[in-house]
Amino acid sequence: MRSHEHVRHLRQWKRTQAEREQSTAREHNDAAAAAQREADALRATAAACVDDAIVKQELGLDRAALFDRLRTLAVARAHVLESQHRAGELTQQAAHSREQAFAALRLAAEHRRRSNKMDEWLTRQQRTLRRSAERRADWETQEDYACRSR
Repeated sequence: MRSHEHVRHLRQWKRTQAEREQSTAREHNDAAAAAQREADALRATAAACVDDAIVKQELGLDRAALFDRLRTLAVARAHVLESQHRAGELTQQAAHSREQAFAALRLAAEHRRRSNKMDEWLTRQQRTLRRSAERRADWETQEDYACRSR
């Protein structure tokens, strides 16, 4: 009987592991979605910054104002490059989080499969024990009947 209790305990443990892995997968998916949203926001900000910093034909600029305008443009382009680089890193991070979520879901499925196998084994064992108890009861009944008829 101890083996049945042990298998029940293992089955519950596997179910708990599966739930924990599914929770981990949800966390990774949420992290991936957040990183992707942040990357998209950075790209949109960078595109807006580039649009604002594009040199337009401005008449009547003196030399100092022109250099200030070019300096502003250079800073804006540097900011855009930095934003795009960070957006790329966030996209990679999101992809990595999605891979981890997929691995966690695969592991959760494996735990559920093992739990189901243990359920099947327990059902099969209970059926076998019930049948052997029924056979034993039938055999004892037949023995009692045989002993009484003598």
